[in-house]
Amino acid sequence: MTRRIGIALAAGLVTGFLILGAGGRIAMRVAAYAITASPDMTVNGTLLVLGIGSVWGCVTAPFLVLLERVGPRTRRHAGVILGLVSLLLAVLIFAFVGGFIGGIVAPPMFIALGVLLFTTLFLVNGLAVQALVTRWSPPADLTD
Repeated sequence: MTRRIGIALAAGLVTGFLILGAGGRIAMRVAAYAITASPDMTVNGTLLVLGIGSVWGCVTAPFLVLLERVGPRTRRHAGVILGLVSLLLAVLIFAFVGGFIGGIVAPPMFIALGVLLFTTLFLVNGLAVQALVTRWSPPADLTD
């Protein structure tokens, strides 16, 4: 099990960087263009988003190993569940720790597009973590 958790950490780092980090940065630019905002992309901002995506992927990916141990039905859907749980945790942290409850003022299209894009990114990230962990793990790792 510890080997599988290590594999999950590595998978989370890779998918977090690529999907949550790079994909998140692209989603931000798409949303900015949708409301005709001037897209200001800085190197520091991009590095910050890539770093946050990588860390978030590492922090949440080990939950996949726990989800797989619940049962065969959960194992099949573990990637989707991981994506949804990861998104829920991110929203809760963003809302409560960041103090943004009721403080977001944006056009409805921007909010709807952001919800659609980031929900998709988190679901794809969960599925990608599951795929990498399955690919990188020997079959015996599920039972030890």
